[in-house]
Amino acid sequence: MSEGLYPVVALFGAPGAGKGTQSELLVERLGFKHFSVGDLLRAEVAKNSSIGNIAASYINQGKFVPDYVSCDVVKAYFLENDGDMVIIDGFPRTIGQAKELQILLKLFPQVRFFAIHVKLATDIVKARICKRFMCGGCQAIYSKESFKSGFVCPKCGSNEMTTRKDDSEEVVQTRIDEYERNVTDLLDLYMSEGVLSVVDGSGSAESVYEKISSVISKGLVA
Repeated sequence: MSEGLYPVVALFGAPGAGKGTQSELLVERLGFKHFSVGDLLRAEVAKNSSIGNIAASYINQGKFVPDYVSCDVVKAYFLENDGDMVIIDGFPRTIGQAKELQILLKLFPQVRFFAIHVKLATDIVKARICKRFMCGGCQAIYSKESFKSGFVCPKCGSNEMTTRKDDSEEVVQTRIDEYERNVTDLLDLYMSEGVLSVVDGSGSAESVYEKISSVISKGLVA
């Protein structure tokens, strides 16, 4: 690792591609902080805050939250967490957000930015989402196959299972369509800047993690 540099990683991938799982592994094994814009916005929705009410009207339809809402959340986070290794989960999702992030990161010259695309076929994405549920206590996501009976969340101890509103079949397709409409330009932008890496997300969580961690480690010594 180059002395003084610290990584900020933006994970890209369709809903269900495994971004959350990979973020957890990077936090546990490499000491990253996991900053999920979606989780933060859903927490605001649960609190019925003003920003949460705005976000809910978009999230529940599978649509992107307006850029100004997401960007304000990201700016506040980075200004409060300068110097941390960060995984940004679910951001940026539009060219407007990407440009705002570029401007923001110029304030932190020691940041080495990585854009990592976890690529997964649409049919696999849908199959994964149909097989998952959410803990009613802490909103952690699990595979239904992992808890066939007697569910107890290992994170918070809750035995309440629920399904995210945006995981319905109709909304999932909307989320995938919206993601694909926006991601091409983003990936082209980051490819032109030489910061994009594409990782095959169809393997095991462990194999995908090895690929992602390798990209980061090599990038910090380049």
